[in-house]
Amino acid sequence: MTAKVTDSLGRPVTNAVVDIHWLKSGSNDHLRKMDLLKLTSDRDGIVKGTYNEALLPKGEHIWIEVSKAGYSGYSAEPHNIEVTWDEKASA
Repeated sequence: MTAKVTDSLGRPVTNAVVDIHWLKSGSNDHLRKMDLLKLTSDRDGIVKGTYNEALLPKGEHIWIEVSKAGYSGYSAEPHNIEVTWDEKASA
């Protein structure tokens, strides 16, 4: 997978963590995150990597979570996604 992480002005976001996982149902309808891959964006906001598709059970979907201190988080099922998100408002 390849993705680009940018801020709301289209600038690349360096050192954003992109977490690829699936959600496993547990007892009492509790969902548990099952990690597949964790990447960090480069100075151009680019992340590149692969995960072992055999680790994803049939019928399950992958989820992407993007985070970085000072920014609001982002989580979604990927569909040819290019992530853009706003910095958190300072208090």
